[in-house]
Amino acid sequence: MQTVVPGAASEAVEAVRSGGKDAEVARVDKDATAAASAVAAPSSEDAGNGDSKITADQMVEFVAAAKSVLSTVGSLSRDVRKLFQTVEKRGKASETLAVEVAELKKSSFKTAMRGAEDGNVYDEKYCDYDEMNALIGASTIGDVRLSTASEAAAARGRQLTKEQEGTLKMLRVRSRVKIRSYSSVGTANITRDVVNDAEADWKVIVEETKDELSVDEYAANNFLLSEIAAPSSPSGFKKGKRTKKTRRAYQLITQCISHAFFEIKKRAVAAWCKAVGEDADNMPPRKATEWLENCHVEDGGEQVVKLQFEASELGLKGIAAAAKAMFELLAVKDRIVPPANVGDREHLYLTWGHVALSACFVRSMLEQVEAGGDGRRPGMGGWYDRWRWEMLALKVFVPLSKSMWHGMIINDAEDADLFVFPHKPVPITGSRTLADMARAAAEAEEAANALAAEAEAAAVAALNGAPAGAPAPALNAGAA
Repeated sequence: MQTVVPGAASEAVEAVRSGGKDAEVARVDKDATAAASAVAAPSSEDAGNGDSKITADQMVEFVAAAKSVLSTVGSLSRDVRKLFQTVEKRGKASETLAVEVAELKKSSFKTAMRGAEDGNVYDEKYCDYDEMNALIGASTIGDVRLSTASEAAAARGRQLTKEQEGTLKMLRVRSRVKIRSYSSVGTANITRDVVNDAEADWKVIVEETKDELSVDEYAANNFLLSEIAAPSSPSGFKKGKRTKKTRRAYQLITQCISHAFFEIKKRAVAAWCKAVGEDADNMPPRKATEWLENCHVEDGGEQVVKLQFEASELGLKGIAAAAKAMFELLAVKDRIVPPANVGDREHLYLTWGHVALSACFVRSMLEQVEAGGDGRRPGMGGWYDRWRWEMLALKVFVPLSKSMWHGMIINDAEDADLFVFPHKPVPITGSRTLADMARAAAEAEEAANALAAEAEAAAVAALNGAPAGAPAPALNAGAA
């Protein structure tokens, strides 16, 4: 008898093991049918052999049963594959949902709906590509730039409004101002140039507007105060209502300065956390409070400016790492000096203002965590005044010397005008530690003024021959 059936059965088993694909099952069915035909017509050698253990009828029944089994297995295999695909899709969906829920827990509705960092302008995101895409009405931008977007829109039959034209101009100016903000921090060689006050920021904005739009100062100011279109996709709401359809141009330009400082803060804070072995995302409030505590209590009372995060050995290591991260982000790696010889250490060339900026970023993060918030949040604005107070905090323990100090060489530490500014820093009521420092500074200033008044009174009394402690006569008493 021919041995076709065992081969067909073996291929059937292999087809089942490989997943029972439809094409494979069809092929095996065909082979099984051929086997049945071969068995049904035995060869002449076996025709008269009555000793055959398996009759032709039995073999035909076996093959028919095998075909039925293969068909059933093929159907089951297809169902199993579909079930597996469904389970895989639902598993991915569940994983995505879990990640989104975790992110939602880290934030809050208040965080998501908060205003801009300056507390006055609602923070909305403008994207150059998205705005041009919305205004031009094309799915691809190609070689179109902000300066040629109006012509591209007209070529596509779209007439831009005055406000939309203003938005395109604003985006051009805003890009330059943001680059200028990064540059001022990274390349500053004296402390006063590290962070601008509001007046200096406005001068920068006007200068960049004049240069980018090729207008005079009067026209630049008029444009900055003009109304422009809101973002094509508003990113939030305020008090349950959509924000206005127009904005003042200067409002969106000044936002980019806060955005620039937020980007720098993210890098600086991450580097500080890595250096001190902390995780801002999972830091408990009590740990943040520990970092904001005094290094020690001295005889004269608590030193409210010598806090662990910036005055301890480990804290200073983190501050140096934060400053290095800033320079790497701002592409001023020439301020980072690698070791020249074996045994040397890497060090930074920076200003006092860079040290203070690194410290004020870390202080802001720790205070947010202490209050139960997220250390990754931008935090409230007012970086200039925070930075000014941080400089006074560092003045207590940072040496006024250009010598190497904790891996940093402060190149303007011996500047006689280091702490001379046109205006005093505004007290920061939103910062617990800075408010304490401001209060202590005010009390110290009041006490110093009282001592100066007593000394002046004693000097006047001595000039007039009056005993010490006696009421001082008027300076023009002799003339009377």
